[in-house]
Amino acid sequence: MVKRLQVFVSWSGGKDSAFAYCKAQKQGVEIACLLNAVRKRYGRVAFHGVRKELIELQAEAIGVPLHQFTVNKDNYEEKYKEAVQAVKASGVRGGVFGDIFLEDGRQWVEKVCRAMRIKPTFPLWKIKT
Repeated sequence: MVKRLQVFVSWSGGKDSAFAYCKAQKQGVEIACLLNAVRKRYGRVAFHGVRKELIELQAEAIGVPLHQFTVNKDNYEEKYKEAVQAVKASGVRGGVFGDIFLEDGRQWVEKVCRAMRIKPTFPLWKIKT
């Protein structure tokens, strides 16, 4: 029996991360958890401003564990790497990302994944929006 690659889904609570989750799941990827960054000061998702409680409800509704971590304006990359390291300890070896067309965002993800020895997957990359 071939063991499938376990991944986390980088989860913002928005449509792109949800669509990336669905595409990865349909491709047979084993989704171990959702990874979500929350601004410590506001209790909201780092880039979209969604309340952390809504993210918790989303994870509960789809039945996937949530790994939520807090960041501030100066430590996002450091805290992201710590969170990836924590999910790696449970066997996760890849990440699914909802990036579509922003090269600098993809380059940052690839740089961090390379440093963390995580295989990045971009199921929405360059799709027609």
